[in-house]
Formats: sequence, structure tokens, C-alpha cells
Amino acid sequence: MTPYDEALDWVRHHPEAPEALGLAKLILSLHHPAYAFSFRECTDGMRDARMALSLRVVGQFVRIGREDESMLAAACTVAEWYPVLTRRAEQMEEAKQAIEALAESEGEVDQRRADDPEIA
Repeated sequence: MTPYDEALDWVRHHPEAPEALGLAKLILSLHHPAYAFSFRECTDGMRDARMALSLRVVGQFVRIGREDESMLAAACTVAEWYPVLTRRAEQMEEAKQAIEALAESEGEVDQRRADDPEIA
């Protein structure tokens, strides 16, 4: 049993536990960058056993990488069980794009000001 399978099994048996949501966020975060939950957010409030499991999950990711079939399967299952996390990731991605567009727009204005000292 891989750490992803172990985490998924724990989540399956404790779906309402705050630690289950943290493990779900962690699996999704490793699966795809759009799920940009920090390790701190994923593990906040975890007791020793769940923290150790989280570290094993991360260790598996470091060893095998993004193409781990076990991780892909776990991420698909978690996304089905916690659709709110998928919606939240979509909202975070939209906000990130809006901020990047605003920063780019402000950068263009700053550049025009630098190029033309008469623009105030």
C-alpha cells in the first residue's frame, strides 16, 4: 500500500475529520499546481500520526514524482469526494490570473511613465 493509498483509506474512514480535509488538500496539491494549498494549511492541527502520514505522502512524491499512478488515482478520488476543493482551486486560479493581469497592466503604465516624463 502506497502512502497515497494509506491516506485515501484514512480519509475514507474519517471523512468528517479536519485531518481528512488536510490530507485531501495535500494529495490534490501534489497532483496539480492549480490546487495550491500550502503544506502548512494542509497539515495545520494534525496530530503526530497524520503528520507522519503527510510526510510519507510527500516523500512518495519526491521519490516517484508527478506520474505516480497511485497519486493520480487518489487525486481523482479525492476530487470526487471533495468537490468544494475543486471549486476553491478554480477560484484561486481565477484570482491569480486577475492579479497577474493587474500587475502586468500596472507595469505597462509604470513603463509608459518612465518613458515619457510628462505623463503624471
